[in-house]
Amino acid sequence: MVPEACYGWYWAADTLAELGAHVHMAHPLGVKGFAYRRVKNDQRDAADLADLLRMNRLAEA
Repeated sequence: MVPEACYGWYWAADTLAELGAHVHMAHPLGVKGFAYRRVKNDQRDAADLADLLRMNRLAEA
């Protein structure tokens, strides 16, 4: 699971980790592609974060 680190993220990460999920926190400034995108939505963000994690190129917080 790759949530983007933002205000109040710690409770979600802790809860997911307690439930057995592997949590990787994406650094919001480290994901360069998000800043240059014309269309931004949750489905595209999730797909891009999953691709970065698969390629081992995710900037983690």
